Amino acid sequence: MRRFLTPLLVLIPIFLFANNIDHKISTANDFYKNKQYESAIELYEEIINSGIVSSSVYYNLGNSYFRIGKLGLSVLNFEKAKKIDPNDEDIIHNLEFVTSRITDKVDPIPQFFLFGWWEFFISTFTVNMLTMICYILYLLIIILVLSFIFNKAARTKRKIFFTLIPTVVFMFAFIIALIGKISYESANEYAVIIESRISVKNSPDEKERDIFLLHEGLKIKIEDNVDKWVKIRLADGKVGWVEKSTVTKI
Repeated sequence: MRRFLTPLLVLIPIFLFANNIDHKISTANDFYKNKQYESAIELYEEIINSGIVSSSVYYNLGNSYFRIGKLGLSVLNFEKAKKIDPNDEDIIHNLEFVTSRITDKVDPIPQFFLFGWWEFFISTFTVNMLTMICYILYLLIIILVLSFIFNKAARTKRKIFFTLIPTVVFMFAFIIALIGKISYESANEYAVIIESRISVKNSPDEKERDIFLLHEGLKIKIEDNVDKWVKIRLADGKVGWVEKSTVTKI
């Protein structure tokens, strides 16, 4: 009897944890519907801090922060939601809407169209999505190869062969995309300004002169960090140093 009880005892805490999270999400949603945005934010943050990674929770948190006028934290959470689910229309729409409300308008440097197309392509997929596609194509190739080996009919073997070739090509294409996605994410780290206004310095020193000002909600690229400072780059190519506490990584 003890053999059956042990796995059951392991599952009970998991079941209780899942029920607790569902209850918190439901309660947070009710707070939001009743315009109790501060209470909703507190619960959504608590859910995220418990280790839950959910695009819907980040999306709801972004909406809640927007309702209380914190554009930086709103953009941050919409960006996190988009990172998990890059094709969700509601996330994309709300992110574009909130971004249109921020003070700073930065025009990106024009890219060679092939680089722009590549970035758009890999941004459409998450690492998990690309991994799953590669795995499915790999299984399909195994099935096709086995079918080709064990099938005796020449016409059927020909059809299998001409199906196998493009499947292999697609698999290698998505493997390249997966490697590119992982490399892109490791080489490009982005953050959002969460302070209402920050001064950008010429070097990581408080005594250095301010070269320009930035406002909350702007998405920036992090290129380096020294002590309490991070080096940032804007989409238009401008660079500078800001205090690490004024930005939060996506």
